[in-house]
Amino acid sequence: MEIKLLEEIVSGKRKYFLDGKTKDLKQRISYLKTLRYNLLQYKNDFYNAFRADFNKPELEVASTELGMVLSEIDFLIKKGYKYLLPRKVKTGIINWKSKGYILKEAYGVVLVVSPWNYPLNLSLIPAISALFCGNCVLLKMSKRTKNVNRLIEKITAFLPKEVFSVIYDDGASDNLFDVKYDYIFFTGSNKTGKFVMEKASKFLTPVSLELGGKSPAIVNIDADIELAAKRIVWGKFLNAGQTCIAPDYVYIHESVKKEFVFSCIKWIKKFYFKKGSLSQDFPFVIDDSQVKRLNNLLEIDKILFKDLNFGRLMSPTVTEATFNDPIMKEEIFGPILPIVTFKNIGEAISTLKAKDKPLALYYFGENKNTALKVVNDLSYGGACINNTIMHFPVKGFPFGGVGASGIGSYHEEYSIGTFTHEKPVLIQNKKEFTIKYPPYSTLKRVLIEFFLKIF
Repeated sequence: MEIKLLEEIVSGKRKYFLDGKTKDLKQRISYLKTLRYNLLQYKNDFYNAFRADFNKPELEVASTELGMVLSEIDFLIKKGYKYLLPRKVKTGIINWKSKGYILKEAYGVVLVVSPWNYPLNLSLIPAISALFCGNCVLLKMSKRTKNVNRLIEKITAFLPKEVFSVIYDDGASDNLFDVKYDYIFFTGSNKTGKFVMEKASKFLTPVSLELGGKSPAIVNIDADIELAAKRIVWGKFLNAGQTCIAPDYVYIHESVKKEFVFSCIKWIKKFYFKKGSLSQDFPFVIDDSQVKRLNNLLEIDKILFKDLNFGRLMSPTVTEATFNDPIMKEEIFGPILPIVTFKNIGEAISTLKAKDKPLALYYFGENKNTALKVVNDLSYGGACINNTIMHFPVKGFPFGGVGASGIGSYHEEYSIGTFTHEKPVLIQNKKEFTIKYPPYSTLKRVLIEFFLKIF
């Protein structure tokens, strides 16, 4: 997209915002209600679009895409306004006879950049949250999911183009970050996140970066191995492993590795195979280039389980690995589960502390004290004990990374905190303490020390 055209789009949105045309909360809520209606009207079209783009089963679309977006809309419509209200703050005795408030202010023009792996969830949840807060939104989606993209464009077409518009053409990214926005919300890879942050620094634009990383599933010696295998297999191969919070690898006590691998293969066959063949309902890897990348990560002599591949229908795969292997040097983002062993949990914690902070951490073990030690000692975006993935849909939890896995968080009230600026305001009465004014004296200093507790 030509830089001039992009600047015109952003300029039109900024003028609309500065003219105060996004101030009306009732209007913004009506937008969300209409969007909710449209999502339901086109429910079956979305099922078909996801099937066309990467063979995603309807149940997964309902639970990880449509359901999540509708839940976010419902929260904003019913409860969101509470988090936009001015919040009263005590001003302290030093500001006697004054009142303090924190006001919420929309930033202006927000750029939301979404990825291809959950193209409805990871585009609309941040975009509608920014819209609800009073911002104007430019949504840039991945070109890899064109069928879903067209539907999103269709269901949002009722919105004024100055308030909300969508781009996803092949050249849309060329100059995308060379324009001044008031906030950037990016979901994608760590590598691209660094690029976005560098570009945003030119205008000092605030950013949220929702990245990924190598999220470990730690399986300790006291874990329920059968349950751990079942839940890790489900979490790993959901969406064919193309999930930012999927367990990237299993880090397991060496004494229970053999038992775990046996259970793991059993659950893979039970979940994803029919009559000995990989189910045609298993999601596709997004494109051929990703299939090639994933196959290049595998070392044949270390593979523990793998079935035939049929193009983008790539078999769930289990492989042995060490931290020195190529597969452990980057986020996998596909249906491959490496298994790395440790000798004791103290060693495992020390090893993970030295690595980049992941977006998610999963721990399996029956000893509560050990589990709490692990989740307290390590740093990560979010965690589950004896489960995977299921912290994501918990209402009231923020979602976001830390360090290399991201900056900032969102979902429900945390989204409102992300897409608004907090403005503290002090309202002073005519009456006040006058000891702050010169000339100064010893008595005034003593009183200040008393008020400020300098003793």
